[in-house]
This record gives sequence, structure tokens and C-alpha cells, in this order.
Amino acid sequence: MRTNQALSASYFDKDCREYRTVAQPEFTEGTVISITKTFTPKRQNIASNDIAQNDLITTTCKQTPLFQLCSSTLRSNPQSKSADVAGLGLIVVEVIKGKASETLGQVRKLLRAGNPQLKGPLNQCVTFYKTILEADVPEAEQAIRGVPKFAEDGMVDAAAGAGSCEEGFGGKSPITAMNMAVKDLAVVARAIIRILL
Repeated sequence: MRTNQALSASYFDKDCREYRTVAQPEFTEGTVISITKTFTPKRQNIASNDIAQNDLITTTCKQTPLFQLCSSTLRSNPQSKSADVAGLGLIVVEVIKGKASETLGQVRKLLRAGNPQLKGPLNQCVTFYKTILEADVPEAEQAIRGVPKFAEDGMVDAAAGAGSCEEGFGGKSPITAMNMAVKDLAVVARAIIRILL
């Protein structure tokens, strides 16, 4: 009780710049060490959690065929720090959704440009990417924590759709990088989802 009073007095006296009333012996080396030890485990726990989560990302990505893509995609998202394996899969699926939406936008832009040689393949790509966005991604989002096999199927179809869009140009695709990004991410997502099976 005496120590608590001295601590309270020290804060008041420090604010008022009157140090005379504080009994110096109240602040012993043992007290300072005790306070320091109280906070140390919390810092250690936070560090341990970060290390454990980094290990989960590494362990998970090592089970995919594209480790670097998997790792960079997950580490760039702050939510991955607290995610389980299913959560990591959902993060990649969300990135696929964004990339597929961006690709569909580019396909429509190219269609508006009116190149007759590209019209047929681009129209096919619209169909493929609408399917990815309206069927494959929602299937993965809904099933990953319930029936992961269905989520895997969605990602298989997404990779196939992006690949088919690319192949439709016969080697002269104006959106190769975008198609490959969606396809590769879908391959990563599928591999993560397979861990849950």
C-alpha cells in the first residue's frame, strides 16, 4: 500500500515539479525490474505470433507450385497475419476476383476499339471472365470453409477459363500478362484449398 501511495505522489509531484515530498527509497531497483518483467511477456507473445504466422504462410506456400507468387500475394495483405489456412486461401481468391475484374474491363475496352481480328477471341474472353467472376470465385468463397472440394473446383475452372481466353488468340493475345496472372493465382488458390481436403 505504501508503494502505491508513493507512486501516486511521484506522478503528482513530477507534474508540479516538487520532488521534496517523494521518499526516494520507495523506488527500488526491484520495483523497476518487476514492472519491466510485467510487460516483457506481452512483447514476446506478439513477436511469437508474428513468427508463427510467417511460418504458416511459408509452410502453406511451400505446398503450392508457385511459392514466390503465393508468398508475395499473402504477405502484401495485412489480414494474412491473423488468418488460418482457409483464410489464406480466401485472400488469394479475393486477389483473383480483382485481377479477373480488371482483365474483363480491359477486354471490353479492346472490344470498343473495334479491331475485327480480335473481336471473336475477345467475345470469348468476356464469357470466360464473366463465368470466373459470377460462378467460380463465388463458389470458392462460399465453399472454402464448408466443402473445400467445391472451392477447389471453382479455382480449377478459373484457371481453365483464363487459359482458354489466352489460347483463343492463337499466340497473338493483347492480354497475355493479365490472363497468366489470373491463371497462376488460381493455381495457387487451388493448391492452398487442397490442404483443407
